[in-house]
Amino acid sequence: MAENEFCTPCSRENGTNTACMFCVDCEEAICSDCNIAHRKNKLTLKHSIIDIQNVSSLPVALVQSSPVCPKHRLFVQDLVCCIHDEICCRPCMLEIHKHCDNVLPVESASLKIKLTGLIDDLVKESKQISSTSNKIVNVGNENIKEISHQEEIISADIGSVKSSFIATVKNVEQKLTKDLTQTVKSNVNEIEKYEQELQELKNRAVVYQQEMDFIRKHASENKALLLIERLKLDLHRDQMKMKSVTSDVRNVKLMYKDTVNYSVKSLGNIVVQNAPCPVKYVPGTDILRRKINYREDSEDHILDRERLSQTEKSKQQEEDVNNSSVYDDIHEVTKQIKKGSTYVKSADLARISMEEDHHKTEKLSEKLTDEVYEDISEVSNEISKEPSYVKSAGRHNNLSPSEVMLEHKLSTGYFTETWKGKLRQKITVAVKILKAGAKHISVEQLTETTHENIVKFYGAFEEKASNNIVFQYMSQNLVQYLHSKEGQSLHQTELLAVAAQVARGMSWLETKKIVHCGLQASKIRIGDNAEAKISGLEYVTTEKVIALYPYVAASSDELSFQKNDVITVIGTEDENWWEGEMKEQRGFFPENYVGAPQKYIKIDPSLFKWYALETLKSGQCCVKSNIWSYGILLVEILTHGQVPYQGIKDTEILSKLKQGYRHPEPNHCPDHLYDRMLKCWNENQEERPTFENLYNFLEDLIFGF
Repeated sequence: MAENEFCTPCSRENGTNTACMFCVDCEEAICSDCNIAHRKNKLTLKHSIIDIQNVSSLPVALVQSSPVCPKHRLFVQDLVCCIHDEICCRPCMLEIHKHCDNVLPVESASLKIKLTGLIDDLVKESKQISSTSNKIVNVGNENIKEISHQEEIISADIGSVKSSFIATVKNVEQKLTKDLTQTVKSNVNEIEKYEQELQELKNRAVVYQQEMDFIRKHASENKALLLIERLKLDLHRDQMKMKSVTSDVRNVKLMYKDTVNYSVKSLGNIVVQNAPCPVKYVPGTDILRRKINYREDSEDHILDRERLSQTEKSKQQEEDVNNSSVYDDIHEVTKQIKKGSTYVKSADLARISMEEDHHKTEKLSEKLTDEVYEDISEVSNEISKEPSYVKSAGRHNNLSPSEVMLEHKLSTGYFTETWKGKLRQKITVAVKILKAGAKHISVEQLTETTHENIVKFYGAFEEKASNNIVFQYMSQNLVQYLHSKEGQSLHQTELLAVAAQVARGMSWLETKKIVHCGLQASKIRIGDNAEAKISGLEYVTTEKVIALYPYVAASSDELSFQKNDVITVIGTEDENWWEGEMKEQRGFFPENYVGAPQKYIKIDPSLFKWYALETLKSGQCCVKSNIWSYGILLVEILTHGQVPYQGIKDTEILSKLKQGYRHPEPNHCPDHLYDRMLKCWNENQEERPTFENLYNFLEDLIFGF
């Protein structure tokens, strides 16, 4: 910015006052008089104003980031959809976020934005990229020196061979020397090329840090939110670039192979051996998935849709009612019919479409004629003919047995058999066949396990009365990997990086309230570049609830029960009714008559050393039980795949744990890591850490090495 910048507001009236300050929110240079006016005006009272001399040293993006919507150029992005974590303008809100129930003005959403910790995450990740760049550049420089030294050695070798038959191999020697020079040049050029890319990443990382520092010190809350959203995208792009560069980097080693044959015209070849880069880059935070916890506690801050467009909303409701067919709601009505015809004919008709307001519901009710009731009954009968497994699985996840071909058995477990097979003759998969009578995690829950650190779920099918679940195939588990030559050579930071990936995947399951119940190293699959993915999610579990009040069945498909009766949950029919089993009878029961469901498992003797204390006592298994098992998994990782509790029999574990015994500290384990492992094994479940806490702890521990 020029030193003699004119005041922007004054320039609009042809004034020539020299600017001395800069408003970060208005993105305008202002003079001393306009600065005073800025401080008096209620609308600009909270704007961040800095000395204009400081502006010239700042990146252009910080002082010229317009909030204008890229889609609607005439509108400013002054709203935030808290559901999708997106900034939008008002037309975008009406087009895209019309049904989102938590859209806030930027002024409200940005309150305390600097205290959310997101800036710290961005700074930490930019520092990690900068640090990794330095390390890889240093490795590359050393590699260049090694190549130069290897060139000298190989040249000497070539010379000694040449001296034996100089007369006949002179031309061959020249060709080989030229080949060597070209090989050295091409590899040096390749190293210098990625060094240049890394230098660019490093420079951008430094700029990010400067921008974060500026935001923390000078930017207003509104400005901070807008800039942080842009920086998230930029930093995510550099994360992907760093990951790509790291995977492409190779530690080049030149060798000379003496293949002298006096009857041929070649002395040998220059062989390039590429080894993986010794520097590993593990992104600390998935920047794009790092959502901001927007303020939602004040009703004054919630966007009033009716105030913004009351007329438009009323018209849309009329169109929705007139254009929609009542038959679209047949599926919802059949759920009520199954409980008894009284539900449809009573005031409970409002449940047909919970998202419609009262006006639309009245119009919909008028359309439900006797003819519609007949159609609904017919559809209900057709639905009831489907196999129960089809209804519970969901159509989009059902596979036909003909689509899956089993090749050979991989293993037999306590509850399952695992086979290697082909899906649609192309995709190699692992097929879990549950033994007869085994209950398992629902297919609906498996569809929610999509995560980079969890094996991919393809679908499920029934065959010969057994349930078959199809997953991504990965040939090696963590125990096998730790026992391998590569696993034995892993540095402690690389071991902890594997543990962090598992914690990250389990943290995702934790948010979905999915319990694993069989977490151990053999359930972790290892792919390329030590990529860890959690498997074993088909593990057998049972949910049970305790009746809080007595209930008398209103129809033949409902259960009657007394207070404190225990009901095994089979599935949920809708948001208010569950399907269950009690005293060898099946039926539906109302959700509000029972307590929260608890997970129970059939004890697998092979997992005694991994089970939590409460699981060994009663079979109860919850998210906090997974935390205990994860602590034992850390023992396996730190000992390179040794079985935990060496010298202790499985049958002795429960009595020892009751007495307060815990697994001893593994060799070379950092004391503060073992302290965290002991917290995982706390008898009080509430005192155990969360997986998010464990992931952040391991991340800090890795960066600290």
